[in-house]
Amino acid sequence: MIYRANGNLKDELGRPVDDYQRVAIDPDCRMIALHLYAGLLQIIPIDNKGQLQEAFNVRLDEANVVDMKFLYGAAKPTIALLYQVRFRPKLLLLKQFAHAYSTRI
Repeated sequence: MIYRANGNLKDELGRPVDDYQRVAIDPDCRMIALHLYAGLLQIIPIDNKGQLQEAFNVRLDEANVVDMKFLYGAAKPTIALLYQVRFRPKLLLLKQFAHAYSTRI
């Protein structure tokens, strides 16, 4: 196993998710998304050399994320979030990140 980076993603204000923590990696290796805390998506940009940049948080109004995936072939990193509101059918939300969040285009 080769470690390329390490660090602490603990958020003092966040409440851990109730079910599973989720991780998604952009297919073009521009960023990593982590859903570790309810209502927060942590984003780690990746530069052109493959180095991890400083992480930042994106607030989510969707509390119960069921799954998440980055879309293939998107010009800007775009993540699809599948979420559920109580006992209603599951809903799909697309979030696109401005290229300012990523040093790769």
